[in-house]
Amino acid sequence: MLHINNLSKAFYGRFVLKNVSYNFPTSGIVALIGANGAGKTTLLNILCSLDESDEGSISKPKATTIGYLPQDPSPNPLDTVLSEAMSGNTLYGIQLEMNKISEDMAVDFTDEKYERFEHLENIYRSKGGYSFESDSGKLLIGLGFTEEQLAQDPRTLSGGWRMRLELAKLLNSNPDFMILDEPTNHLDLPTITWLEGYLKKFKGTVLFVSHDESLLNRLPDRMLHLKNGELNEYFGNYDDFLEQYDLKEAGKMAELKTLSNKIQTMQRFVDRFKAKASKATQARSRMKMISRLESDASNITVDNADSEINVRIPLTQKSGKDVLHLENCAVGYDKPLMKKISLFASRGQKIAIIGANGLGKSTLIKSIIGQISFLAGEIKLGHNVRIAYYAQDQLEHLDPQKSAIENIKNANPTMSEGAVRGLLGSFLFKGDDVYKRVGILSGGEKSRLSLASLLVQDANFLLLDEPTNHLDILSIEILSQALASYTGTVMFVSHNRSFINNVATHILEVSAGGGVKLTEGTLEDA
Repeated sequence: MLHINNLSKAFYGRFVLKNVSYNFPTSGIVALIGANGAGKTTLLNILCSLDESDEGSISKPKATTIGYLPQDPSPNPLDTVLSEAMSGNTLYGIQLEMNKISEDMAVDFTDEKYERFEHLENIYRSKGGYSFESDSGKLLIGLGFTEEQLAQDPRTLSGGWRMRLELAKLLNSNPDFMILDEPTNHLDLPTITWLEGYLKKFKGTVLFVSHDESLLNRLPDRMLHLKNGELNEYFGNYDDFLEQYDLKEAGKMAELKTLSNKIQTMQRFVDRFKAKASKATQARSRMKMISRLESDASNITVDNADSEINVRIPLTQKSGKDVLHLENCAVGYDKPLMKKISLFASRGQKIAIIGANGLGKSTLIKSIIGQISFLAGEIKLGHNVRIAYYAQDQLEHLDPQKSAIENIKNANPTMSEGAVRGLLGSFLFKGDDVYKRVGILSGGEKSRLSLASLLVQDANFLLLDEPTNHLDILSIEILSQALASYTGTVMFVSHNRSFINNVATHILEVSAGGGVKLTEGTLEDA
């Protein structure tokens, strides 16, 4: 299918890909995993010819087509959602040409035009063209669009819905090799379930990047782990990868221990007999062997214990027992998205807001913080409630000209440099990384920094809108652990099922009719 041949790519002297080679299967679902900054997006961009490698090549059969989900929506979409989705398939171009020829023949009929029309129609029919528009509509409905939206101008959609339309275009193109970079970031839970079913039936190869453990356990049949410029294959899902990876690391530890024991034994011999003429030759031989063993040991790298990182969110002032009371509230803009919301939130609750996109989940959070006015009803915050808010565009609030450590100091000027360095270390900023200018950080690093700057604000009520977007799995685990042990109150929007199950004590489900229902427990309890 697709072959990677000795691929290398470096940034500022650091290899993200180092002599990487891999042959993709002709079918199946492959997950590409690795920490933020490991080079996952770089590899995808090279596969899609959006970036060039420093060395090596990509080869594929001539007839193989690659489809890629871009990071940003098309700046110049067609005039309707349906036509934009259809434009991803060559049938759309054939359909347009057939319509044009048909109009021309109505005015000026020629045999040449008729023969061209017949030729195109044969191709169109053989490829299912006469059900193409209907099938495209079903695809969009499956991705959460309504019948009314199919005739809507894509430019009137929100950024999330426009990215969903890009996904529809990609799926509609039916490529042989499909590349998806964080495909579920803008999808709600029902649509994620639909996409999983679609991809499982896909006959070609799917390569995707995701940091949703639930998705990584249900979808792929093999994993590609990118770390320190090396790409290693593991068969199975994410849990299988973790088990195999731990065994591999344990094997390397055992090998290092064996080498260390051999080196120590030989070194004792050298120290004891190097001055004796009768043993000098043997001592020199062992010194050479020690050098070779040390070289072998230096080539064995064992994963450091990132899992031992522990983050605690500072909380110096507790709120009262009653944190939030909404009485018969309505939220929305010109008309209510949610109405008749009556809700009590108590200190220590972790409330996950779930429901389909477009029902007002983010709008509810913005209304609670006062960014948007409630359309009806009354809101009461409890005694001594201090709010901190993490928005979907939170990265834009960082100062790109300042360092990571300076941005944290901006959020909490009372923190000492040692405390700031300790916190940033917990969020995987190591050594001199804390002095890096924000403008050169990766998207994942910026997300971690944004969360760190939020958590130092000494708030006792955190409102988070999609906090796990752009975070790698380890960063999500760090955030999950921090929020689970946090003694304050949290209300958050997320479509990451593992994150919800690890953090939530309550689920606030938003229905299509605009109502809400609060239940105790997690998604697994629903």
